Amino acid sequence: MADGLVKVESSNIEAVGFRPEDGVVASVLTVRFKGGAVYEYVGVSEAFYADLLRAESKGRFLQTVTRNRYRYPCRRVTPKVG
Repeated sequence: MADGLVKVESSNIEAVGFRPEDGVVASVLTVRFKGGAVYEYVGVSEAFYADLLRAESKGRFLQTVTRNRYRYPCRRVTPKVG
């Protein structure tokens, strides 16, 4: 995809991308949901990203792991509509 995200098969997630830590800026996982919302999760490891890509249910993996196990800082990149 032109924005550097990788399209994934998921009922909830359209595409994901990963920018590794570069010594100055922390690593970032970008997730674009099917409804158009884009979120960034900061400090995610490359192994986490690889696990997400391999997960049978990417939405369930993201929700379970980020909310229950790691609690990565997250911010919405796109504004809410409505």
